[in-house]
Amino acid sequence: MPLEAPNETPKRGPEVPLVRIDLVGGRPPELLRSLIDNIHNTVVDTLDVPQESVTVIVDEHPAELWATAGVTKAEQRAAAQNRRQPH
Repeated sequence: MPLEAPNETPKRGPEVPLVRIDLVGGRPPELLRSLIDNIHNTVVDTLDVPQESVTVIVDEHPAELWATAGVTKAEQRAAAQNRRQPH
């Protein structure tokens, strides 16, 4: 299938945008709902696709199973809490 020239308008096909968001769990449901609405609306507006074609999936993960540089978010939170407590 040949590529379209840069100055041509892209042909419309069956777009089915899927947005996946991975987060450490613990946020309130109303905040996640707001996130889903904002992401959904941004994709619809930016890609000019029908609202019903956009899927947003939010996956929440336990802090004990999310690590950066070998340190879990649970460990990071515990360390931060310990630094805040007077000795």
